[in-house]
Amino acid sequence: RNAAGLPENALGTPRGLLEWYPKSDMAAQARRQLQELEMESAALLYDQAQVYLNATRNADGKEEVKKCLAGARLGFQRLLYEFPDSRWTETARARIRQIDERMAKMQ
Repeated sequence: RNAAGLPENALGTPRGLLEWYPKSDMAAQARRQLQELEMESAALLYDQAQVYLNATRNADGKEEVKKCLAGARLGFQRLLYEFPDSRWTETARARIRQIDERMAKMQ
């Protein structure tokens, strides 16, 4: 599963239906499907960012830790940008603050 691939392609179908046929009999189902897919996509982005964050535990040296932290931060930022209303928004913001604090201490 890839947050960049599968969900992006899957999100296009209900979005297209809603764009072209907003009053269709299928519109309510498409909205539900879109919401579920967006929640899944946000969860995948969160999990990917968390993998980078967890990788700092096994990183060899300061530079590798910085790279892992940068990858995690980017993932959490992407989640906030793409899914600002997701249930992981506040946690992602908190993780970004923690990463920033950790990076500042490494300077």
